[in-house]
Amino acid sequence: VANNTNESKTFLSPHIYFKKWQAVRKFNIKTTVFPMTLTPGTKQDIVIDIDQFWDKIPDLASFNRVGAFIEESNGKTYRTWARPKWFL
Repeated sequence: VANNTNESKTFLSPHIYFKKWQAVRKFNIKTTVFPMTLTPGTKQDIVIDIDQFWDKIPDLASFNRVGAFIEESNGKTYRTWARPKWFL
């Protein structure tokens, strides 16, 4: 997460989602780090072990696309997709 603007931004907890065709499973990542405020020109790396989801939730085995999104306190959302599990 990077703040490349001239003002401070506050980010809420990130969400991870797994997708299979039209089916989607969403998970809110709960941690004491969020909400997190970044001053202008700063960034924070967030590392989430996706394999733990597949290991602990057997129903996710067939969900082969993974995405994440994080929302600012003003409502703006940033999304990203990871490569499908079979592609890695």
